[in-house]
Amino acid sequence: MPKRAEVIPTTDATQLIAPLAQVFAVALVTALFIAYGRSSGLLGTIGFALNFVALAALVGVEFVINLVFAHLPSPTIAELRAGPLGIALTVASVLFLLGTWTFVAALWRVPGPP
Repeated sequence: MPKRAEVIPTTDATQLIAPLAQVFAVALVTALFIAYGRSSGLLGTIGFALNFVALAALVGVEFVINLVFAHLPSPTIAELRAGPLGIALTVASVLFLLGTWTFVAALWRVPGPP
């Protein structure tokens, strides 16, 4: 099952390290908040909190997609996505979108280069 725009082949190693992108994103968002977020007020704090929680949830999403779904037949995946897991995947994605936009809006108002 090729992913990643079919540039990088899907192997056990690539599936295992895929969640690291979200882990590094948590570190980046935290560093940005420490450096600039405090001066962005309540909006920055809310954006950081939403983004942090969403990224933590997306680490779990990546593990499910890469380490569980990769070994299940398509009908089983469809059945799982039709239930509470599908809702959780959607909530994590929407929360990430809201958190990112809120955090970016807060950082946009802060003078200096974030």
